[in-house]
Amino acid sequence: MSRHSISIGFDIVLPVVFGTLFVLHVILMLGVSSVWFALLYIRSNSRRDKNLTLLPLPGTLVAVGLFTTIVLAAHWYQPTKWEQQLMERRVALPTNEILLADLSFYFSRRNEDRPVLSSFTFRQEDRDKIIHLPSKNPTVRETLEAIQRDAGIEGRFLHCGNGYSVLFGPDCCFGLNVSASGIRGEPFDVIEYADQKLADLNAPQAPAP
Repeated sequence: MSRHSISIGFDIVLPVVFGTLFVLHVILMLGVSSVWFALLYIRSNSRRDKNLTLLPLPGTLVAVGLFTTIVLAAHWYQPTKWEQQLMERRVALPTNEILLADLSFYFSRRNEDRPVLSSFTFRQEDRDKIIHLPSKNPTVRETLEAIQRDAGIEGRFLHCGNGYSVLFGPDCCFGLNVSASGIRGEPFDVIEYADQKLADLNAPQAPAP
């Protein structure tokens, strides 16, 4: 094989370094792509001046193979992404049959044991819908499935592309959004209800006669 067919630095070291950086964060993905294209352009011009092929096939295949292997290995090394991890968190509830309004409290900021950052938006008339859960300690996934089944309201995590990585996927920085569609008028005031619920729970109990 000709010494011009493969470069240790460009076709081996560079893909390893760039592949490692690429899996960490979307900003690094963009940076790696930009720098790599710039280096390819410089290298191509240099090889053109020497009357060589712009991209040697052996070296290019080695570089692509190394880079792809690192990215796929990182993806499979961390198969459970942020969203899946949050979906498997459990909610501590007093009962497995609970009003939608009460369920919104257990997911609210007012509850210190909330499983995930979340927001609930639904109609006033939906507040008393009973959500049937498989247990008093369901996962977030099971809870969302029950809400969709019993109240027809879908929940999903909202992501920010700036936090994406190959290792962990979307970062879910905007949290869980459980929102009914087609709401007319004022929706149910989840915050006010949560405040009242918290006050009731913390109120001193009257002694038994």
